[in-house]
Amino acid sequence: MTCQGWSALHDWGVIQVRGADAATFLQQQLSQDFLLVPAHTARLAAYCSPKGRMLASVVAIPVEEGQDPGQRQWNLVLPRDLVEPMRKRLSLFVLRAKVTLTDASADWQVWGAVGHTASATLAAAGLPADAPAWTCLDKVAPWPSSCVATVLPPAPQCPRLLLLCPSSQPLPNDLTMAPPHTWDWAEVASGIAHVPALHTEAFVPQMLNFESVGGVSFKKGCYPGQEVVARSQFRGAIKRRTVRASAALPLHPGDEVYEPGQAREPVGVVVQSAPPCADGLPHVALVCVQTEAMALPQLSLGQADGPAMTLHGLPYPLLEDI
Repeated sequence: MTCQGWSALHDWGVIQVRGADAATFLQQQLSQDFLLVPAHTARLAAYCSPKGRMLASVVAIPVEEGQDPGQRQWNLVLPRDLVEPMRKRLSLFVLRAKVTLTDASADWQVWGAVGHTASATLAAAGLPADAPAWTCLDKVAPWPSSCVATVLPPAPQCPRLLLLCPSSQPLPNDLTMAPPHTWDWAEVASGIAHVPALHTEAFVPQMLNFESVGGVSFKKGCYPGQEVVARSQFRGAIKRRTVRASAALPLHPGDEVYEPGQAREPVGVVVQSAPPCADGLPHVALVCVQTEAMALPQLSLGQADGPAMTLHGLPYPLLEDI
């Protein structure tokens, strides 16, 4: 992965969660432990149905931090087409809690940085290129002081940052812009999938490896779907996992994949994909497959004798036992 630069993420949106009970409310609704998050730290989290199926995934970035984690306010960053459905569903459970949920997508510009651009931004903030994932930056040069950024898990040898900047702020001069599709490519290369609207209620968090990338806490109290998620983990019921794949032709979310030469049911589905961001690179995707298929060198796209897809290892270990 040699691409670098800033990308405007127009297909991402923001839900602002404000009020004295913001952290407690999120603690009761999402898979993350919001009452134990260290200062200046973001988190990945899943929002599940009562059956443990993911309705959405978010990067939760704290704002207005105090000493008490329970008093923090949060910005939830997620695919824009899921912002309003998630906000409406969460609002049903506010009841008497002192919390407001607002679609703030118009108030924020969402940007991503990869490669040397991300490394230089970290260096300007006094952080190493391999700073721990989910670390929040106090200073994001050359962006205005009102912007906030968080370190995302990297693609192989490729740091990544997610940045929020108020829409009212002008963009910095002379930003190094990334080539088209760079962010999508790096996102797939990181091995961390986000749930698109196409796949709501299709996966429990472990199918997208969320327990292995810090997106699920197994020590917190109840949240929707918690019993199913815990049972899947501790009773060995995880039958599907997400792996990286590449192909010479375009890949699309929802495409079914098959074991080569086996004319039976598909063994998986494409969750997220990206076209090449530079000449000579293949199309790439994150594919949720049956665990038995993970050991295969290739799968077939669309049918058992379809075009070949090459499977690749993940940039992080899978945690089989928490």
